[in-house]
Amino acid sequence: MAVRAGGCFCEAWAGNSIEHMRVVYVKPNETLRLNGALGPLQEMGVTGILTMTMAADGAGARLSWTYRVVGPGQDLSQLAPLVDQVIGQQFARLVKYAETGSPN
Repeated sequence: MAVRAGGCFCEAWAGNSIEHMRVVYVKPNETLRLNGALGPLQEMGVTGILTMTMAADGAGARLSWTYRVVGPGQDLSQLAPLVDQVIGQQFARLVKYAETGSPN
């Protein structure tokens, strides 16, 4: 992913491809914001904003994520726990990668 406005968080495999999100804001070492609907939300016509914030914390850093999703006429309450679980798993993989050099 190109970490600049307009950069694509995309994936390609076996002749398939998907655009997950686009970068809309970058403040190096502080904030990264992406726009897009992840997973099953993509076909629902909703808008999602994922904001990642970073701050120094002693000898390390503190990273937090917020994903806000809205859409006209959409009741997203039933999907929210599943989306939160998937994002939580990805966040855990990122932390493990930062700590060990491997996401697994």
